[in-house]
Amino acid sequence: DTDGDGVITDPEIAGDTDGDGVITDPEIAGDTDGDGVITDPELAGDTDGDGVITDPEIAGDTDGDGVITDPEIAGDTDGDGVITDPEIAGDTDGDGVITDPEIAGDTDGDGVITDPEIAGDTDGDGVITDPEIAGDTNGDGVIDDSESTEITLNLVNDVDNPLSLCDDTEVELAYTDLIGNPSQYRIIFGESASAAGFHDIDYTDILSDSGVFQFAVPVGVSDGLYEGNLQLRNNFGIESVAYKFQFIVNVSAEYIISKYDDVVLCDNSSERFVAYQWYKDGVAVPGAVNQFYNDPDGLIGSYSLDLITIDGQHLTTCSKEFNIPLNKSISVYPNPVSSNSKCTVRMNGFDEDELLGSQLSIFNSFGAKVFYTEDVIKENVLLLQLKNGVYVGYVTTETGSKYSFKILIQK
Repeated sequence: DTDGDGVITDPEIAGDTDGDGVITDPEIAGDTDGDGVITDPELAGDTDGDGVITDPEIAGDTDGDGVITDPEIAGDTDGDGVITDPEIAGDTDGDGVITDPEIAGDTDGDGVITDPEIAGDTDGDGVITDPEIAGDTNGDGVIDDSESTEITLNLVNDVDNPLSLCDDTEVELAYTDLIGNPSQYRIIFGESASAAGFHDIDYTDILSDSGVFQFAVPVGVSDGLYEGNLQLRNNFGIESVAYKFQFIVNVSAEYIISKYDDVVLCDNSSERFVAYQWYKDGVAVPGAVNQFYNDPDGLIGSYSLDLITIDGQHLTTCSKEFNIPLNKSISVYPNPVSSNSKCTVRMNGFDEDELLGSQLSIFNSFGAKVFYTEDVIKENVLLLQLKNGVYVGYVTTETGSKYSFKILIQK
């Protein structure tokens, strides 16, 4: 008691304002045990008596607020000591990353399902799709026929089965068993075909699964054997192999010329052809093996030829249509004819129906009727037992039309 007042007060014990010999609350606010510092339990957990709860009193509580909050654990905004949803959206287990099971299968916590979580799923969409497996557009992990990167087909008309074509036509190159989902095709012609006037077709969209690819045969192209190559590609730029095909351009129909209303001939002004076989409506005409063909019914129908050239090539012409009705007439052969021999009276240009009810009469030079029949057909075979001379015949149809002919009978 340095001041002799009978109590130990400040400044004898610094801060002991009530002279009780200890520094207690309220001399130091909260110092209930008078030890001059605020320590646990005066401030629960304040073991160092600095008046705040700081690390290490609560491990990591560097700002002494009694909770571990951001920035003490980066992102721990609610001070619970873990980073949980909603601090990182979806981080329900508070490990600071979004991992399985927060996003099912997201084992590396990057928020997407990527390889190796689903093997090969490099874009994290949960399916294996193109380009993860090139061409797997439906994400089933396999390349099926519709996704196949290999494009294959079977050409109906390949080198072993060439097309037979005519000039100035649109050709259909047929195929089967297409695999690989191609989107475009192109045709590259061989050197001889290009020289003859065929033009390459650059990649062209395939508009439908029609089973054919088309190209045009130029007007006036020379007959011969040509070849080309068909190639396909898909939307990924993958190309098929080149499929070779051959085609024959036949001799032009312009070589077939009508001479009369019942005669057609083959133009051989080049002296290229040495043998002929005529066809009418696709059927070979027996015995029609000359440069010309006389059609007794007139030129009505489709005519073509098989030809052999001077160097032994076997060629076929394109067919040519004619519609040249035969002028109505009557011919007799043989004429002259020997007495008691058969001859044929041919009704040229008539239909059988037109001859129903017709009459055929033959008269001598004196006007006497020497032959008569009502059984008239297109070819009438007669046995005339007549004397030598000139005879006149008439055919009168049911409608009254009358046609005449002459027969010369001699020894």
